[in-house]
Amino acid sequence: MFQIVGNVCLILAMLVLFFALPRVLAKYAELGVQDDRWEAPAIAVLAPLWLLLTGALLCMTASGGFAWLRPSGPMLHALTIAAGIALAAVMFVFMGLYIRPGFTPRGLYSPLIYSVPLVTSMLVLAALNPKIAAALPIQWMRMPWAILTGISIVISFGYFGYYLATDGVSSAGRRVAELVSPHFDEPGELASIATLDPQTDHDFDKLLSLAGKYHGPKTRAAATARLRELPDFNTRLINLLKSTRSNTIALEYIEAATLTPEEQKLFVGPTRTALLGFIGDIPLPHFTTRERQKQLLRWGRKAIPTIIAKFAATDVDFSGIMLTFEEALRPNS
Repeated sequence: MFQIVGNVCLILAMLVLFFALPRVLAKYAELGVQDDRWEAPAIAVLAPLWLLLTGALLCMTASGGFAWLRPSGPMLHALTIAAGIALAAVMFVFMGLYIRPGFTPRGLYSPLIYSVPLVTSMLVLAALNPKIAAALPIQWMRMPWAILTGISIVISFGYFGYYLATDGVSSAGRRVAELVSPHFDEPGELASIATLDPQTDHDFDKLLSLAGKYHGPKTRAAATARLRELPDFNTRLINLLKSTRSNTIALEYIEAATLTPEEQKLFVGPTRTALLGFIGDIPLPHFTTRERQKQLLRWGRKAIPTIIAKFAATDVDFSGIMLTFEEALRPNS
């Protein structure tokens, strides 16, 4: 029974691995390193893949396939589930590095993305099918796989535990919801774009907000197109980045936008000024609430590296920005 269920899980997992996963990688790699909409589709692929592989691993556990490990009984089953979660997290990181590689070649991450589930599948296949195990000399993979899995469990659950300890359960819940729930276009927002007058500061700010990452792709595209129709758009955005009126809105626009090389050169200096201005405006800990500090920390840790990465091709120095940001929120740490 365990052999049949495990083999079926492996077959379905391979279909996901070789048909669904490459499509996600190809689609979001083509959109460019500035696009961060890949997270929800990546989770949509990784969830069924590793649910199936975890099911296969549990079948392997039940049939004695992990007899070479010291833990046994319920502890071994719990570790098997933890292994599936941790290896899925490792794949998620590798997918992110592939889609947004920075200065490193994408080819460096492709083998890592596929080798983790493939080696897992081969170990399960050999454990559930003795005849195949006799024909495939893969026993040497056991210990490297166990070491990688052990390290992944420690790092993944350690990071998650640290996140819970520092930001709380509600924050973790909001982050999970943000990842698994892509932003949809609201008909009312789409319709409002044509009625806004970007010549006024209020509507200009509103269009910048609608072009940000918290809105659906059609809304962002329509708002961006309306903004770029303005002959003085670049000048107004630069002035906004340099001001203290709404530079957070301007930074969020930069975070979500796909910038041309010319725009990168044009906006890089004002963006650096805006980041330093944003950090300089962070209130001292005793002048704000703990919850507000957490909100700023979450926003900065996500947005600032994304913004900086957009100007990697320029010669402007952003080093020290993140350290300055962290110190502004945690001066005594």
